[in-house]
Amino acid sequence: MTETGRTLKNKDGFKVYYESGAIDVKKPVVFFLHGLGGDLDAWHFIRDGISKKGFPSLAMDLIGHGYSDH
Repeated sequence: MTETGRTLKNKDGFKVYYESGAIDVKKPVVFFLHGLGGDLDAWHFIRDGISKKGFPSLAMDLIGHGYSDH
């Protein structure tokens, strides 16, 4: 899976980090959100598996987690 890591700023000015593979607008996108104390890396192997089956996905780090602003 080819990943693209990006950040965006929320309305409070915090950078939120997310990764997505190639998004096909004709297919539903599977969205992954980690739990307390986690980050988007927790979904890496699952996202690889669904990507191989042709499903696009997007995962993000909540503020204060992973690569997002703390």
